[in-house]
Amino acid sequence: MNLNIQKTATTPSSSENTPLQQALPEPDEASQQLHRQLKEARESGRTTAEFLAGRSPQDIATLNARELRKLIDVLPERHKQALKEHESGITEITVQVGRPLLTVINREPKIILPNDPISEEDMVNIKSKLGTPQNLETGRINLKPSTDTSGEIEDLHRVSWASTGDLPADDKAAKAKNPLERAYASVKNLLLTLRPGRAFTQQDLSLVNDLRDYAENGKSIILLGPPGTGKTSLLRTLIETVSQKKRVVLIEGGANEVGGALPKPHSVLGDSVIRMSVPPGGDYETVVKQAVENHGAQVIVFDEVNSNVQQAIAAALNKGVAGIVTSHASSLGEFVTNKQLSALSGGARRVTVGDEFAAASNNGAKEVAVPESETPIKVAVILRQDGRKIMHPDYKKSVGELMQGKQPTEVSLYSGRKGEKYNPKEHGEDVSRFVHVGSVVKAKNPNTTAAEANANGNKAKVHSEK
Repeated sequence: MNLNIQKTATTPSSSENTPLQQALPEPDEASQQLHRQLKEARESGRTTAEFLAGRSPQDIATLNARELRKLIDVLPERHKQALKEHESGITEITVQVGRPLLTVINREPKIILPNDPISEEDMVNIKSKLGTPQNLETGRINLKPSTDTSGEIEDLHRVSWASTGDLPADDKAAKAKNPLERAYASVKNLLLTLRPGRAFTQQDLSLVNDLRDYAENGKSIILLGPPGTGKTSLLRTLIETVSQKKRVVLIEGGANEVGGALPKPHSVLGDSVIRMSVPPGGDYETVVKQAVENHGAQVIVFDEVNSNVQQAIAAALNKGVAGIVTSHASSLGEFVTNKQLSALSGGARRVTVGDEFAAASNNGAKEVAVPESETPIKVAVILRQDGRKIMHPDYKKSVGELMQGKQPTEVSLYSGRKGEKYNPKEHGEDVSRFVHVGSVVKAKNPNTTAAEANANGNKAKVHSEK
């Protein structure tokens, strides 16, 4: 297997050739033909990644445009027109009565029509275009199923809702018995966040192809990144690609965010994927066990793992089943030092080392962090807010180097910027979280005395102390 050390994706992304903040292509016969070709490719057994490989940035923008407009279509006409020049950079839209439309464009917040806030009538019309939440407890809404069979990712857009305050006493929504029903029915107190699903850029496809090799060879993968960095979108294409050769079982909670709202997994996952659902408050351990023992899972997929389910996931992965999981963390170090996910991350603990090792490996510090336990995770990918993706093909080695206060030496960078190399200063980890100051400290200022250095060092925060 190729580790692709210091790899840089060489195929330019759409951001290299065209401005991000621009109007997307208008639907025309060419876009219709492109969608037909994608559908035919899937029917013939080709994956989305295979179909998009080698396609122009304009083709990918066209695929994105069709689906993004289906999400934006729920908004009032004046807001849709105001968003046109920014469509290709939109990653999130927030809607609330009495406030102007708030969007995130190219990862920066932007207010649309500041003097024209959303009215109650606007919100009523928006709700009428959205599907009714399948389960109010999940805080998610699925768009109404499309009758347009050429649509690809429409019902994979994420629409989330929340209540912003107490209901007025005379609000007709107060008649509902269920407090969640009252909250959703209240137009005045409803907050909606719309996040579009997208097709992939070439840098994503390059990464998917590399990750496929690891998954097919039984290595478990974790995708890490803050919300909105594309973990779920990347996961979908990876599922479709891996499922060509492996028995993939997707285990989802009530939101059904990865595979869509319908009983059959969405077509973007491919035709051979099995999906098993865990209802809110359900037993993940039982479902995971059934996936392995009853349904022949070779690769199990989990989206956005948390402390409540990570033990069940780790148990399955430690039995020889490969896993593809996602979690919220902005860096590898942040994931490793998260005590709530130690069963997956391996965790960290403090040990005292000898003088020779301390001097050679840890800037003189005698207390260092080491892995608490083995972890089933073998490969990690960090999805950055700036669009870059950083792969650690040897999770254990990278974590070991971080814990010694070093930058990992085996790293693959996927940026879509032609010729860009991995730069530890710009893309590296915060190694200080692993360096535990002990009785021996290497002074940063050569004029600082040993006593002063020790006094300063002893004030340092120990991040992974048990």
